[in-house]
Amino acid sequence: MSPRDPAVFEQIGDDVRRMMAEWAVPGVAVSIAGEDGLIWAEGFGTRSVSAGTAVDADTLFAIGSCTKAFTTAAIALEVERGRLRWDAPVRSVLPDFALADPLATEHISLRDMAMHRSGLPRHDMVWYNATVSQDEIVRRLRYLQPSALFRSEFQYSNLMYMAAGRALEVATGRSWSDAVSDGIFAPLGMARSRTSALGIESVANHADPHSPGPDREPQPVALYASRDPRPSGSIYASARDLAAWLSAWIRMADGGAGFLSGAQAREVLAPQILYRSEVAAPGTHVDAYGLGWSVASYRGYLRVSHGGGVRGFISGVSFLPEERLAVAIVTNGDGHSLPGALGNAVYDRLLGLDAVDWTARFQAASEHAFRMAQAPLPPPPAQPAPARPAADYVGAYVHPAYGDLTVDEGSDGGLVATFHGLSLEFVHFDGDRFRASGAVVDTPVEFRVGASGRVEAVAVRLEPHPAVDAIAFARVP
Repeated sequence: MSPRDPAVFEQIGDDVRRMMAEWAVPGVAVSIAGEDGLIWAEGFGTRSVSAGTAVDADTLFAIGSCTKAFTTAAIALEVERGRLRWDAPVRSVLPDFALADPLATEHISLRDMAMHRSGLPRHDMVWYNATVSQDEIVRRLRYLQPSALFRSEFQYSNLMYMAAGRALEVATGRSWSDAVSDGIFAPLGMARSRTSALGIESVANHADPHSPGPDREPQPVALYASRDPRPSGSIYASARDLAAWLSAWIRMADGGAGFLSGAQAREVLAPQILYRSEVAAPGTHVDAYGLGWSVASYRGYLRVSHGGGVRGFISGVSFLPEERLAVAIVTNGDGHSLPGALGNAVYDRLLGLDAVDWTARFQAASEHAFRMAQAPLPPPPAQPAPARPAADYVGAYVHPAYGDLTVDEGSDGGLVATFHGLSLEFVHFDGDRFRASGAVVDTPVEFRVGASGRVEAVAVRLEPHPAVDAIAFARVP
């Protein structure tokens, strides 16, 4: 059966509807592309469970970290023009750039940032829902504890992509948003795509975000407060527009015409560093990361891909360079792995491979929850020590990178905190230890007491990497 046989698309449509039910996802759009452009695209389900409006191939979805390949493509364009170099120290463009590790400060390059080998773990709560500028976020990187030696291992970092985007802006004198819009969206005809969620509510045919409710049914959730363009993951695109993006990469990967030269396209797609995939497909022997793309084998075929997730949206884009096939999947729900499972199923259909129960395989590895900060609590003590009076903990706290955290007394006499506009409930655990629980946070908290007996800081495990200390917010006098 040919990849362009209408019967294949009927089967794929059946796969989509089945997986939407299995994962309880409200809306999905899928596109399939070849080197000459769109082959097939269709929308399924609803843009909003509240309004019931239908998804189609032109519905805009947040694509999260699929944005990263747009950032590296924009940088590659400037490398071609001689304004940037992949291997020059970033400080040659950003003289004040600094990390906690002096070696990394002096030598980190755009290549290091793009391939995630800075030594920093994610530290995502530095930026999540924060309304400070991207320039300020990059300035705060110097106060973050690393979890590995510089250039020693792959550690995924949204923050490094923000820094790389900032370097692009300084080198060119124009915004990252303009660089992507003018250098990529326009030549590819991606007319509906946008670089951020700014004003998205006024755009016709956009999807609303959803998260699983207590019964796993999708519930509407608010968009995150930080809606400015972010090189790490702020693009909104449609399945049809993503087909144009992926089709261009199929051509460029083989040295064909595109918005990048063959040399820079090969540079971006070349495997740079090994990492471990969460759910490996049968026949996958090596997983690697290039510059904004994952590069791996899929059942004997070379596949280039990237996933993306922000609260309320999960997406996935990929292409098989040698087979001249590409698949984009966008959804308006989180807490699921549908793009990964469905993407594999689509390729199985297109390539005539034996079927695999990808839902079962991905569900076994899925946490079924969207959490930006989550760390395990030890078993509760049999007889917890009582907490201090709530008034002892109430106050304003600050961290030089993570920003402000405010603790107040709740209406029931317990503690509530506000961080980056997020409301957190502090549930007592033992003595001065609590559990912070909120929409995207579920993690331990410990108030620290000084020699005077007064609470002087609150330590929150907002970065769960075991090599990183809990984030200590100092109490403001």
